[in-house]
Amino acid sequence: MNIDFFSISDSFEKIHISYDEICEIEHHISFNSLLGDYFRRLYEDTSKWTLLGEAERIEACSQFWHVDQYRESGISDVTYVSHCRSKFCLHCQKLLQASRLNRFISLLTEASLSHDLYHVVLTVPNVPGVKLKASRQLLFKSFSRLVRLFIGRDRIRDVDFSKYGFYAAMRNLEITYGKYGDDDFHPHLHCIFALRKGLKMDKHIVNDFSYDYGVCTTLFSDFEIFLQKLWRLIVDSERDKIYNYVAMTDALGDPLPKSHPDYGKFVSKPKKKNNKDGAVTLKALKSLELGYSVKVDKIEDDETDNRNAFIEVFKYSCKVTSEKSHLFTYDQFKCLYGALKGAHVMQGYCAWYHCQFDEMDESIDEFYRVFIAFVRQREIPLSRVMCFDDVKKSIEAKSSLFLTRKSLHKWFKTLSESERLSVESSLDGVKPYEPLFKDKKFYQVHWYSAFCHYLRARDNSDLFADIRENEASAQELNQPLILSAEQMSFFDSIF
Repeated sequence: MNIDFFSISDSFEKIHISYDEICEIEHHISFNSLLGDYFRRLYEDTSKWTLLGEAERIEACSQFWHVDQYRESGISDVTYVSHCRSKFCLHCQKLLQASRLNRFISLLTEASLSHDLYHVVLTVPNVPGVKLKASRQLLFKSFSRLVRLFIGRDRIRDVDFSKYGFYAAMRNLEITYGKYGDDDFHPHLHCIFALRKGLKMDKHIVNDFSYDYGVCTTLFSDFEIFLQKLWRLIVDSERDKIYNYVAMTDALGDPLPKSHPDYGKFVSKPKKKNNKDGAVTLKALKSLELGYSVKVDKIEDDETDNRNAFIEVFKYSCKVTSEKSHLFTYDQFKCLYGALKGAHVMQGYCAWYHCQFDEMDESIDEFYRVFIAFVRQREIPLSRVMCFDDVKKSIEAKSSLFLTRKSLHKWFKTLSESERLSVESSLDGVKPYEPLFKDKKFYQVHWYSAFCHYLRARDNSDLFADIRENEASAQELNQPLILSAEQMSFFDSIF
């Protein structure tokens, strides 16, 4: 069935950028002005001219929007937004978190079919700011060694790691600060481990980490106690190597000269050769009374629990407020900047080392591009660059609905597996040219039907068989994608 352009805009109620979202971006922009000042102060302290460029990029983040406006349709296709990609920008970090979650969730879900997934938190003692970079490198180095033990590349005599059935791991760095003073930082790792199914993880042991302000709140399993001790031995054995290598660092994370008055404060004294006190052995494991804090929680087979655990792993590397809810100071910013500069805060191991994007994500992008080509052939857009204030006013006045590929991704990800299966089963027997939508209510909740209908038409008929080749040819010629009359008729039956 054919409908007018006004009805097309009605169908975007669930997937356009909302006023609440634009207000959140506005909050992030206001915070970025403070970050810009911090970067300029850091430039004055260090004379590193690249910091001025970072200040300009972070102040311009989300300020300029490139859009194609379809005025008769009442929609605006957002083709590009200026982003700074800074580790400190709240907006860019939120986008990065969503991107990581969308990228890896299919791999994690697939692994959960044959393995149990565990959320593992690995910690080390708090450090002052001058040792934050060294502590971050210590975490990364120690985690790599821990993985090598689980996969059998490193060994501990008489300790069998194969019984855990290690498949893959993923780790993400988080740094909290300010709990015990302004110069107090707590770097730790949030990880996901994929281990064999059926491991016994009964929590029944109490130790010093069980207590929170004098109240016993946490019990640990035998595996957690083993991991706490193993983690401490690994970290302690690597500490001298890392600390003597990194030594003291300045505000940019660069080593301080030995002549600096603070140089010797935290540098460990070198140990004598053939000293085996720091060796990771079974004897050392048995004799160690208390390790470092490690928590292991199984990610249950519940879609909501899965997503919450994944979000915990993929969250920001650092927060803008301390554990006492105070905005970070300039001195804290300097320490965090030096520690995170050039760091790969997130890393996959073994089966998750080379992670690929979900094929479904690519198909959603393709579907969105083809839909925009359909709208473009019915109306020539007005291409323009809008400042953020104009975008906000337009969204507030509801004069146009702003659409992005990511908003479609985001909405699709909110659908549960049962909702997806219900939609897919409802399309059984539906032919490519059969109308899907009977009224406006159907538009608001079944964009996924349109997406699935498009995939079936592409994969099971000749209607869209050459769409990717046609897209590539159009891009080479720097021209818009042109749909055939049959393809236009297909989208007319939907929209």
